[in-house]
Amino acid sequence: MKNYNKYEGVIILSEKMKEEDINKIDNDLKNIFKNCGAENIVLDKKEKRKFAYPIKKLEYGYYLFYKFESPPDTIDKIKESIRHNENILRSYFINYGRD
Repeated sequence: MKNYNKYEGVIILSEKMKEEDINKIDNDLKNIFKNCGAENIVLDKKEKRKFAYPIKKLEYGYYLFYKFESPPDTIDKIKESIRHNENILRSYFINYGRD
């Protein structure tokens, strides 16, 4: 049995993106997660929300909520892989335990 942690990830995208672009980024993110060692990747929820404060002069953004399992070192690999994507405004990852 693999000793994986369970994670929740939130990726915030620009409100200026079209639905097709968001779906493409979703597929790209799932591939990045998988290539970095994550398994059981699920897009839990996708929604547009108003920010508490503007981010890069934007008032709204698309939030993509993911759940997945991976070894602890995977999160750093994922962050490095998505770091230079200009459409991603913010990303957060939370470890919420093991199986």
